[in-house]
Amino acid sequence: MSRLRRVKAGSPKAVRRGEDEEDLVKWFDNLNINNNHPQEIQPPAMDGELLPYQKNGLAWLKVVEGGPSKGGILADEAGLGKTAQIIALILATRLENLERKPNLVICPVSVLDHWEDELIKWVKGQHRLKVCVHHDKNKPSYEAMKSYDVVLTTYDIIARHGANLPFTGTDCSWHRLLCGHQTKPAQTNFKPFS
Repeated sequence: MSRLRRVKAGSPKAVRRGEDEEDLVKWFDNLNINNNHPQEIQPPAMDGELLPYQKNGLAWLKVVEGGPSKGGILADEAGLGKTAQIIALILATRLENLERKPNLVICPVSVLDHWEDELIKWVKGQHRLKVCVHHDKNKPSYEAMKSYDVVLTTYDIIARHGANLPFTGTDCSWHRLLCGHQTKPAQTNFKPFS
């Protein structure tokens, strides 16, 4: 029997020392994509129409972000609009981000321009997100980046500069961390959560 089934069955062997069984069950339930979350209404600031499965993805993203796991992994096939769903999530929760913390997107260099283009394409002009591309010669301080809605950087920048980056450390606070697909892991000693 799998660990998940043991947890749901209430088996005492299912939970490791220090874990609260009730929280663990909620965590697994929160990640269950078969919970038939209601289709989310597209944010009015979106320019273009999300497809029905993208609206379902947006609903699921909001559920997992608001649940005990505080996030999830959106792993659709290539070309199915993950970027559009993430932009919809940013727009849908923009008013809830009262502290105005930026969203940090880390992605391969090969899709950096794609992210920048999609952030323009999917957002109506009057609702444009303020975007900072932290790459090459443009590497502002975290203090300067706080005024942006989205900060884009690359795995290569993280691998090269690690803990010397201006957006790491206890003084930096992000609304959410979004990691775009990376086909080959970058060699780095950077440990963002240590």
